[in-house]
Amino acid sequence: MVHARVETVTLEVDRLQALYLAEAGLARALQEISNSRDLFGNDGIGVISPTAYGRGFFQVGHDPASRSLVGWGVVGDVRRVIVYRYQ
Repeated sequence: MVHARVETVTLEVDRLQALYLAEAGLARALQEISNSRDLFGNDGIGVISPTAYGRGFFQVGHDPASRSLVGWGVVGDVRRVIVYRYQ
């Protein structure tokens, strides 16, 4: 029972960290969009290539036509996705 509890807590920590990573990627993408410059690489404004951070990584895709961003955060086997629409 203790082992199952530890696995559950670890999974919840991974889920939270993956969510924070997705949010970090979106913050970088929004910074690029607000500055109208590709600040973090040569991948296009608002696009963030896979970036390692801590125990995971984040990545952001940008669709200027629909004015939307999709941010992914991955830690271990956990992937969290956030879709953000901007004006």
